[in-house]
Amino acid sequence: MSKLLRHYNEGNTYFVTSVTQERRPFLQGHYPQFRSIMNIVKDDHGGKVIAWVLQPDHFHMILNPADADLSDVIKRIKLKFAYQFRLERKLYRHTVWQRRFWDHMIRDNNDMNRHIDYIHYNPVKHGLVRSPFDWEHSSIHEYRKAGFYQADWGISGGAVVEGEFGE
Repeated sequence: MSKLLRHYNEGNTYFVTSVTQERRPFLQGHYPQFRSIMNIVKDDHGGKVIAWVLQPDHFHMILNPADADLSDVIKRIKLKFAYQFRLERKLYRHTVWQRRFWDHMIRDNNDMNRHIDYIHYNPVKHGLVRSPFDWEHSSIHEYRKAGFYQADWGISGGAVVEGEFGE
């Protein structure tokens, strides 16, 4: 397999998508553990998670890894979760994640807003809920409290989010 070369610059912010092996719902029922791992790894690197959503078979997040290498941050999150998942289920050899992840460097404020909306609307897109606010495992609730979303966002007429998001 060829080595994928990624272009990272310190201080940049990235949208990331990672999917479980064969899209199996390994995250389902493990959302608090994943969030805890995500926060520990983020804090270890001094980075910032700007928006996130966890679903049964994948996650999306926007993060600024500070001075850390984005690949290393995502690798640590995935490895720590896989270790705990396998330990809990007494699995000794079991692949939890697809090998790679998809990333996109956020270019400007419009690009950032578009990706945040995509993250928050994603559970509706996948048919998990009718309203993005019904999905507990998302940063949308923090954004709603801060006044960025109206209570009917993503419900009346749906949300229009176009582009490539790594799914």
